[in-house]
Amino acid sequence: MKFLNLNILKLKDSKCLIPSLSARLRSARLGRLRSNRHHPSSLRPSSLGLITLIGLTSLSSVLSAATVDDLTFTLINEGTEYAVTDCADTATGTLTIPVSYEGKPVTEIGVNAFYDAELTAIELPASLRTIRNDAFAGALIESIDLPAGLTELGDSAFSYCLSLTGSVTIPSGITEISGHLF
Repeated sequence: MKFLNLNILKLKDSKCLIPSLSARLRSARLGRLRSNRHHPSSLRPSSLGLITLIGLTSLSSVLSAATVDDLTFTLINEGTEYAVTDCADTATGTLTIPVSYEGKPVTEIGVNAFYDAELTAIELPASLRTIRNDAFAGALIESIDLPAGLTELGDSAFSYCLSLTGSVTIPSGITEISGHLF
């Protein structure tokens, strides 16, 4: 398990979105998140983790997110759909992502959502259209069935998935394959 002990995280980009610090910085301990001149446009609740003080002078939104059964769901596309944006460190074995959550379709797997996950199998919903960059990077998945409606695969989506064996069928809706997909 990775462990970082950061006292201050300074932001440099004025239009910064922090989707989930915990996706890359598992078990991070942040004392404060500070930005002087540069302000992120939004923070997702899962980004906050153990932050005890946020010193921002402007913040346009905090996006809605909920964690259920080892998955964090975040509203996207003006609240009409959900993305899976994180997975609990304790999740193992097989995990099924539902077609919908709270009556809205689950259409996206977010950046780093399953980064280094110890899951051996993930069942993706037919509603899934997008898998973002590094979504499954370093995960222990052994096989994956991509749904027919998938239209976007991000860079390095399955990079360093060393347990992934057999074949993966790329759906016909994918018109471009980004660098280092596997």
